[in-house]
Amino acid sequence: MTASQNWFIEQVNRFVKTQPESCLQIESAINQGNPALFQQLVIGAVDQEMLSVSEAAEKTGLASEEIMQRLQAFRKHDAPSEALIEVDSTRSAARLVGSGVCVWEVVREYRRIGKVEKMKEVFPDLSNAELHTALAYAEKNPHDIERDIVAYEAVVQRRRTEYPCS
Repeated sequence: MTASQNWFIEQVNRFVKTQPESCLQIESAINQGNPALFQQLVIGAVDQEMLSVSEAAEKTGLASEEIMQRLQAFRKHDAPSEALIEVDSTRSAARLVGSGVCVWEVVREYRRIGKVEKMKEVFPDLSNAELHTALAYAEKNPHDIERDIVAYEAVVQRRRTEYPCS
């Protein structure tokens, strides 16, 4: 993101904190000025489990079935899943943006549990979309993720050896 784009995000965040009532005005202005953009934002919020399908239908005036169709299209084509992943420059570990959870942690738990639905118990703050994004990233970068898992397990094994009673 460039500095010329960053100002807008920062100001909206400031408004959220200092003038929360203004958020409804911003939402309304986007909806009236560019309904297609507003619908994309709403679909993204449904994908991130910030809004339910019924809430999205109410906000956009679209039928729930239309919301579901757009959500499926968003997940297949429009969602920039790589944008949800950042690589920590100090450790080179891929993380989910905003959560601090490393992709290798998600993969390791997935191997142990075997179902994304059950992983919500381990990662309650992550949405299904974030969990799927982490797994998709791991499929594209298996060597990096395996390296991180092996490094973690080596640390755990070394600690068990050094401190057998803990």
